[in-house]
Amino acid sequence: MKEAEWLHPTWGNVILGVYGFASAIVCDKCLKERKKPKWALEWDQRTLETKYHPVEKLKDVPREIFSPLDELELGRYGIAG
Repeated sequence: MKEAEWLHPTWGNVILGVYGFASAIVCDKCLKERKKPKWALEWDQRTLETKYHPVEKLKDVPREIFSPLDELELGRYGIAG
């Protein structure tokens, strides 16, 4: 996971209260071939400007911030397994 240095669009996890992760769009073919995204998307709704950021240049998000999810019971709190 990569950290976004912009506001929109980003994603997060409401259970853990973490947010600000970069978003990317992956086509079905690339998804089936398990290709990793090369570009993260930034979009400014006011100016309708779209920017693409190379994923390899973005800061990594520590995986440990999601470790509390490993302790949750599957199916509880809307968590699917």
